[in-house]
Amino acid sequence: MNKNIKIYLILGILTCNLSLVTCHCYGWGGGVTADAGLEFEYLAGARTGAMGEIGSALENDISLLPYNPAGLANLTESQVGFDYMLGFGDLSFCRFVYNLPTDIGSFAVSLSSFDAGSAELNFADGTVRVIKAQTDVVFTFSYAKEFFKGIPIGFSGKVISSSLAERSAVQAFAIDAGGLFRVPVEGLRVGVCLQNMGGGLNYLTQAEPLPATLRAGLSYELLEFGMIGGLEFKWLLNEGKIIPSLGGEYKFSENLAFRFGYIFGNTEGMTFGLGFNIKRYTFDYAISLVKDIAPFGNQRLGFKMQL
Repeated sequence: MNKNIKIYLILGILTCNLSLVTCHCYGWGGGVTADAGLEFEYLAGARTGAMGEIGSALENDISLLPYNPAGLANLTESQVGFDYMLGFGDLSFCRFVYNLPTDIGSFAVSLSSFDAGSAELNFADGTVRVIKAQTDVVFTFSYAKEFFKGIPIGFSGKVISSSLAERSAVQAFAIDAGGLFRVPVEGLRVGVCLQNMGGGLNYLTQAEPLPATLRAGLSYELLEFGMIGGLEFKWLLNEGKIIPSLGGEYKFSENLAFRFGYIFGNTEGMTFGLGFNIKRYTFDYAISLVKDIAPFGNQRLGFKMQL
């Protein structure tokens, strides 16, 4: 068989397998999708990961950037954060985020990296080659400001680079746009964010669309009791599927918080975790128990520091 034909067959098989693996491990019930291999864009940080991946209606935390950039609008101090997740097998994900509040709005940058692990290729001549199955890198630049009283608005521009089976990386650009709305009820917020609007990734001969998503959420905060609760709907636009989730956070003290959540869908499951705060430092841990997949295979660590 022609070498180029074999390579294209391998790429096709890997694309299908990675879509299955990514959906089960990261897509949270999204089903098998023809979207480009950027399901890691759905990944939460350790805090929101423990809360059922609700985040579009929360604010004042840099870990909320993947859900709704509007949540950064009212940050008054710079923060730097890092999230890491070890998934099933040798899948891994990490994200670095930094924000800078200014008089004209809040700016943020983030760098995300996803590694789908290794794949073993067995050729007809008996040779075996181990390759990187897939690697994705996303650079994000965000801006948020409360343009109208009680209505923060945020935008993110993304530069995406993805490599499948160690082939030359392909690039794409995407935009997120979102808003938060503080309704007259104290502590109640509504958030909406349109994500991954842009071109596609041309792995072979046809561009694969990015995972366009519309998030809508509702959160309610009781400051006197140290409690936050929320509900979120994630609409996968290319698939026409809606995935609901809910979660909450309870602060036992200024230094310790317990978080929990539940995600519905094909791979529904429970999430929970803890947060530790020591002066200007925050450490978060989350674990996801997903149906039909062995537990303790999706653990997340997070670190955040106020500068």
